[in-house]
Amino acid sequence: MQNQTSNSSNSVKTAGNSRRKLSPEVVAYGDGCEAGRRLAEQWLLHPNRGDARHGGTLQGIVLDMVERMGSAADPLARARIRGEVVGFCYAVECPVSSARIAVMTSA
Repeated sequence: MQNQTSNSSNSVKTAGNSRRKLSPEVVAYGDGCEAGRRLAEQWLLHPNRGDARHGGTLQGIVLDMVERMGSAADPLARARIRGEVVGFCYAVECPVSSARIAVMTSA
């Protein structure tokens, strides 16, 4: 059974109905995942705004995130940026997978 996150107290409710405090790294990673997902939604909604000269390509966005992660000295900042990369890639991967399935089934 999955844990349910409670953002207000930075804790999770476990299967046994007890509460467990989340580490700051886990909270930063989760916040980053959400930020990355929102960024991907904007990127997907406005595909013509992705100008290759200004880093608007898919590869450019992810490479910028990875570069920021490499230069971040704070472990919490690295955890957040890692979450951004994962959230962004996951949000982009879902519609791509759906499109691939649609193409495969229509052939």
